[in-house]
Amino acid sequence: MKSQEDRVVAESLFVREGKSLEQIAVMTGVSAGTLKRWSADGRWAAKRKEHQHESPSVGLEKLKRLRARLIEEMPEDSHENASQIDQLAKLDKSIAGMERRADTIGATLDVMMSFAQFVATNADVDSCTIIRGWTEKFLKEERRKNA
Repeated sequence: MKSQEDRVVAESLFVREGKSLEQIAVMTGVSAGTLKRWSADGRWAAKRKEHQHESPSVGLEKLKRLRARLIEEMPEDSHENASQIDQLAKLDKSIAGMERRADTIGATLDVMMSFAQFVATNADVDSCTIIRGWTEKFLKEERRKNA
């Protein structure tokens, strides 16, 4: 039987990181059938949907829609209006920064999870448990700092 720690890690990968059950099975070594059962029992799909409403990508999409609306509403002769151009430039800078940060965090998590999978296939059980625990603690701390 898989441990409660495996279940917590798998749920976090599904809900917070958006990984598929198949990806999680490869990353954690937990069977797809077990993950499907855990997902149904824990209502992971509903939790993922709730989390998506809170995620930075939602804010990023709102900024992009705001930018598009501002451009649509800008009168033809206002292209020389320094204030509006300055507002759009600031908005573009915010959007670019959010996109870079999201890409960096996603890439970092992918590397960490690949490393965890490497350890799971190449190390003894005790080492894997310790490293998985450290990884989960690190991710929790990062989420707390970024909340």
